[in-house]
Amino acid sequence: MAVVDSAFEDAIQGIEDGIKQFEQIWDDFVNAVNVVLPRLPAYLQPVGKKSFNTLSTKKDNVLEKLVKVYVERGSASAVRQVASDWNTEVGEKASELADTLTTTQLPSHNKWEGRAYIAYKEVVAFQSTKLGEVKTMTDGVHSALVDIANAMTTFWTGMKLAYYTFLAAMTGCAAGACTVVGLIPSIIAGAGFCAKFYDDLDELSTAFRNALETNEAKLEDLQTLKGTEGRWPPINGEALSDASVLDEDKESDWKALP
Repeated sequence: MAVVDSAFEDAIQGIEDGIKQFEQIWDDFVNAVNVVLPRLPAYLQPVGKKSFNTLSTKKDNVLEKLVKVYVERGSASAVRQVASDWNTEVGEKASELADTLTTTQLPSHNKWEGRAYIAYKEVVAFQSTKLGEVKTMTDGVHSALVDIANAMTTFWTGMKLAYYTFLAAMTGCAAGACTVVGLIPSIIAGAGFCAKFYDDLDELSTAFRNALETNEAKLEDLQTLKGTEGRWPPINGEALSDASVLDEDKESDWKALP
């Protein structure tokens, strides 16, 4: 069953809807400015125009940044799915193999003895231990990926809250701009709300980036399994040499049990 992060998906849908809502809010704001600005006293009209130009620039900057992170948002659901797959498709299977790869589970158990048998048991135990370490590694991968998905969800739920706060504020400014008395204060307030939302974006982005870097470092540490450098630990052939009937030993270090 596919993994779905409902909070993340709801936040993304909310941002998408909010972007569309803002288009109407901005249209209302511009219409109010076009209607009311000519009604201002002549000496205030340049002030109103300059203030609105400042607001427009701030609005463009903050929307450009919002759209950029929205387009590059990734998917917390997909990351959670990968984390789940690491756990079920790799970790659990490695754990099952580790439980199976024991001398008591092998067909040759209690059928031979000697130094070669002891060496053979040590090799089996070593391989089983390494399989157990694979499970430990996959647990770490799963944990890091879940942390990344959590950070993504936290980022976008925080973004949705900040954005809708911004939309509410800009709606009020657009309404206030419909009056001669309220036009310039509403424009100035709108510029302030744009700056505030821009700062919120920065703060949320910094927190997410820190979480991402921390977990990227964890994943890098997990790439090497106990110094094996990506290779499965080899079996010591010399330790098992006496287990062969073809090694031309006069006296082999093992014998079959009755």
